[in-house]
Amino acid sequence: MYLTCDEAPDAVYVYFERRDVDHTDQLTDRVNVDYAADGTPIGVEFLDVSLGIDLDSVPHRADVARLLDERHFRVFA
Repeated sequence: MYLTCDEAPDAVYVYFERRDVDHTDQLTDRVNVDYAADGTPIGVEFLDVSLGIDLDSVPHRADVARLLDERHFRVFA
């Protein structure tokens, strides 16, 4: 698991696995989850991260929280 940051759109993407994206579910207006064809979550996109990151309903929530905390993002668990 790793993440990439893009400061221009104020976004973070957390990768669970490197696989092709089959579909994306929008959890909120600031959180999108990508899934593989077999339904496995493969990554999550967070937008407007400077406002804080809400992990409600995010797959692998504890691992994502730990990773974001290591990078000093403000997380709402």
